[in-house]
Amino acid sequence: MSAGEMAKATNDLKVALTELHFTISTDIDNTSDPQLRTKLTAYQVSVENAIVAAEGADGDVVKLLAATTLPEMRTAQQGVKETCR
Repeated sequence: MSAGEMAKATNDLKVALTELHFTISTDIDNTSDPQLRTKLTAYQVSVENAIVAAEGADGDVVKLLAATTLPEMRTAQQGVKETCR
């Protein structure tokens, strides 16, 4: 992957994660269920951490991929799913 392609991939990932962060924020604002708010907030924080990880990838494909598979993000996402059942 060329440096230009890596920069585009990094930027695309940050844009997608930022949009997800905004969507979660909107969901938090629109729910009155305290348990769901707590789970959504944890998910939002994990997405913030993924954004920071993507920004710190510095052209390293492995680091960029790791930003998309943070265990805490998967755990938080699962918590939201379980609360919604």
